[in-house]
Amino acid sequence: MTTAIKNVCNVLIQSKLAMYQSLLTKLVTQYKLLVKQYLPVYTKLGGVNKITMEFLEKNRFKGITFLGNGKVHNSYINKVQKYDNYLKWAAKNIY
Repeated sequence: MTTAIKNVCNVLIQSKLAMYQSLLTKLVTQYKLLVKQYLPVYTKLGGVNKITMEFLEKNRFKGITFLGNGKVHNSYINKVQKYDNYLKWAAKNIY
């Protein structure tokens, strides 16, 4: 009986791990897209884009112009505010 219970528990654990891995992959993908689209300052380390935290800290709540088009990207500011805590966590723990 205990072997059967262990097997069921292992199956449940594996399915939960797969679900969490999928969610983490989606979050990392969103993070990378956010960095590419909205942060012009990043460094290349071994082919991985790493956010420049100093830039984020200095500029996240200011009106910032990008790409030389003279337009303030409010979507950048809104997204950075929304993902601020996640970006800080990801920069420290993922890369």
